Amino acid sequence: MNEINKTANKTKSYTIASFYNSYLKDIEPNTIYDIDYNTYR
Repeated sequence: MNEINKTANKTKSYTIASFYNSYLKDIEPNTIYDIDYNTYR
């Protein structure tokens, strides 16, 4: 079972916050792609 499926089992549905947390894990910190939550939303 991959990480996404584990998260899906704990919550009813995906939220913007869960996508943002996943996004932060996949990008390099302190780059042009490191944006705050309000901008991401």
